[in-house]
Amino acid sequence: MYCKMYKASPSGGEVKAPPSKSMAHRAILAAALGGECEVRNVVLSNDVKATLDAARALGARYEIKGDSVVFIGTDAAKTAVIDCGESGSTLRFLIPVCAALGVDAVFTGRGKLPERPYDILAEAMSGHGARFDKTAGLPLRVGGRLESGTYVLPGDVSSQYITGLLYALPLVDGDSVIKLASPLQSKGYVDMTLAVLKEFGVEAAETADGYFIKGSQKYRKDSFTVEGDWSNAAFWLVYGALNDGVVVDGLDINSTQGDRAIFDILLGMGADVSFENGKVVVKKSSLKGVSVDVGQIPDLAPILSVAMACAEGTSRLENCGRLRIKESDRLKAISDNLTAVGVKNAVSGDSVEIFGGCGITGGNADGFNDHRIVMSMAVLALRTKNGITVSDMRAVDKSYPDFFEKYKLLGGQADVIDVG
Repeated sequence: MYCKMYKASPSGGEVKAPPSKSMAHRAILAAALGGECEVRNVVLSNDVKATLDAARALGARYEIKGDSVVFIGTDAAKTAVIDCGESGSTLRFLIPVCAALGVDAVFTGRGKLPERPYDILAEAMSGHGARFDKTAGLPLRVGGRLESGTYVLPGDVSSQYITGLLYALPLVDGDSVIKLASPLQSKGYVDMTLAVLKEFGVEAAETADGYFIKGSQKYRKDSFTVEGDWSNAAFWLVYGALNDGVVVDGLDINSTQGDRAIFDILLGMGADVSFENGKVVVKKSSLKGVSVDVGQIPDLAPILSVAMACAEGTSRLENCGRLRIKESDRLKAISDNLTAVGVKNAVSGDSVEIFGGCGITGGNADGFNDHRIVMSMAVLALRTKNGITVSDMRAVDKSYPDFFEKYKLLGGQADVIDVG
């Protein structure tokens, strides 16, 4: 589905940050393992639905009440078929959990998910009682029963491996250690995991080179409220800085979310951004070029590329290697789309240099079936002369189903068109 996006009226106003998809995954999984809990402030994006469906496949019983998911018990499953959709979190979190529960599970998925790696996780788990019928691709069958012990994993491939084990190892007999063989990237996501585990009464402690996890623990909590999402709110914060300002409600300035870094990055670019009365306030700003290492914050790269395209001077996104194995090859997607709409840029290794301040002509962009690419192009469209037409507009359903509704409320226009 194609969509032409452009500025239709003066932009600005107030928008509520959507609930954190990353935290919703974690809270839903913990609640399902505990059996009885109300998880509040949940948006049923496609990824979140995948984790809910996975919980049901494992025997969890729940009801949807408004924006809450109420878990009312669990009937332990011995076998399960888990459709992960396009959700990497669902796949990588549930592989260790199923093995810890002794469930013979078959995992399926679509889109780019069958191409996303899990071989390192499979190798680590295979040495501790789990059985895999393959180490790449889907469908995947996982059997056996996970055992306690020392798990050695690289920290620079996927923090989701670490989160999956942090959820699974408290369920097995005996204490365990996760030892990182290289520095951990996207550490903020693991910090979020530890925070959610603590809320559910599960002990896992950070050590000098990894994590220590006590065995034979129980997940327990009556209710949990998902906080606002800095990752998706970042689109509105850049939107406001480039246009007529915006107020974003529902964000915790002290959040463990790594993508809270967007606040400080925008400050460093010269944006007029502040936290007032529990809301983030961004005023229209003249931005300047900066260099940003996105190794810990890869999901911010697409929208940062938009801010950089509109800034004066040259900017760099550095340490972008992991962008190549997201929902799309995001490094290529960023470069190709900036070029398509008139922004000069140059990719060198795992970095991209963006030459801001030049004329952004607009034109046709490829959504690459990637929610963050589509949303970043929507924000950039507001600064073009002729708008931007992007493919795969419904990719936003993966994390932010009502993105375009909010976009229109803030002054953007998004028209479904036949490019035919």
